[in-house]
Amino acid sequence: ILVPSIHGYVKEARIAANDANARSIYSELSAKVAMGTEANTPGTGSIKKAGNVTCTYIVTNKVLTSITCVSDPAGELKLTTFTP
Repeated sequence: ILVPSIHGYVKEARIAANDANARSIYSELSAKVAMGTEANTPGTGSIKKAGNVTCTYIVTNKVLTSITCVSDPAGELKLTTFTP
């Protein structure tokens, strides 16, 4: 009885950590774009990784236009997209 309960808590903790990593990536990219220190080739994506989270983002005309994140293993991330 105890093992399934602990497993649920461990998974929720991993999801919370991955969500925090995704928010951290988003905050870092937003700040860099605002300061003009982050850019990529128009129409292409760039990748940023933190912990078990990988985010793909696009900066167009000095604006963060898209950011999508995935976790490894899949399904352990609640925050998958951000609206800049």
